[in-house]
Amino acid sequence: MRGRKIKAQTGFWHNAWRYKREEPSLEKILMIPGPCDVEQDVLLEMSRQVVCHYGTEWTNFYNQTCDLVKELLNVAGDVFIVNGSGHLALESMVLALGERNDEIGIVDNGNFSHRMIEILDTYGIKPKVLEIEWGKIVTPEQVDEFLTKNPTVKSLALVHSETSTGVLNPIEEIGRITKKRGIIFAVDAVSSAGIVPIDMESDGIDLCATASQKGIGAPPGLAIVAASEKGLDFIRKRKKPIPGWYASLSIWDKFRREQASFQPYSITMAVNLVFSLNKCLKAIKEEGIAQRYKRHNDIASMLRMGLKELGLNIFCKEAEATPAITVVEIPEEIGTINLINHLKNKYDILIANGLGKLKGRVVRIGHMGKNARLVNIMALLRGIEEFLVQ
Repeated sequence: MRGRKIKAQTGFWHNAWRYKREEPSLEKILMIPGPCDVEQDVLLEMSRQVVCHYGTEWTNFYNQTCDLVKELLNVAGDVFIVNGSGHLALESMVLALGERNDEIGIVDNGNFSHRMIEILDTYGIKPKVLEIEWGKIVTPEQVDEFLTKNPTVKSLALVHSETSTGVLNPIEEIGRITKKRGIIFAVDAVSSAGIVPIDMESDGIDLCATASQKGIGAPPGLAIVAASEKGLDFIRKRKKPIPGWYASLSIWDKFRREQASFQPYSITMAVNLVFSLNKCLKAIKEEGIAQRYKRHNDIASMLRMGLKELGLNIFCKEAEATPAITVVEIPEEIGTINLINHLKNKYDILIANGLGKLKGRVVRIGHMGKNARLVNIMALLRGIEEFLVQ
């Protein structure tokens, strides 16, 4: 035993799972904060013959996929889907938030919200920062006070589901504040879109960045940015171009309008990724976002109950936790790397270490999309219990 009181191996989880491990391979159960495992019918879309990335037939399919994203996020403006990771979507979103001398507000309460500051700094843009302790949400009252103290801030950006700390920031309440003040509200929903209901129109969200490989459940490789009518108007009325080219929403918007019926983007589109994204979006629609949210919440609750049964602590308050991942504290004498390697080598399950100031202090467990299933949670808890009693 590793100097910590835990449940005996004859406990509840011991006989909950029998896992037959095959020979080691690159394929693991991806219980990391993304990407997640992909459904077989979605993978089959990737094996389709490559089609031309322009022309009426393809553009109709691409636009249908954009419409499915618009429906998922309830936005009346437009959606841009481009080859790239969630970071491309994030960079495109934050660069659109203002001119070089405009004041941009950033809520910094985790690794990925801090990444927005780093991106802006690369372009010589210094935002106003509302710093919140890692592991805590930002409250509407804190946002209101911050904006009162910084009346020249024209836009505010935050991360919805912060996968470095496990919190889910209250975008609905914050959106009401930014809407009332008339400022642009931008949300990183890379790990929440497709899991947590997001209503851009009702919540006053003007720009929303996400990606294909997390809550939506498709393979990695597509960056997605949705813009409200207000967000589009904000971008189009800029006096100076957005810095860069590939990450510029002005460029994306230009091609979207000028080549709307033939090739509504400036690149060779990863058509098979769009096939898979379309399949996932239709599956989400069929399941229903409310039911999907409930499924993820139920799985998250079961996992956290099991972790607490094993004597481990959740890093943030459970009432403030995202249903996409769980961040759990690991005692120093146990070691995060030791636990990660045990699960990988014996159970073919991958979980992730902490990021930034939390590296070596926590592990991050993803339960998104296909992986939000009881069978995965049982296997994981069985492996953790076995490790703890060694």
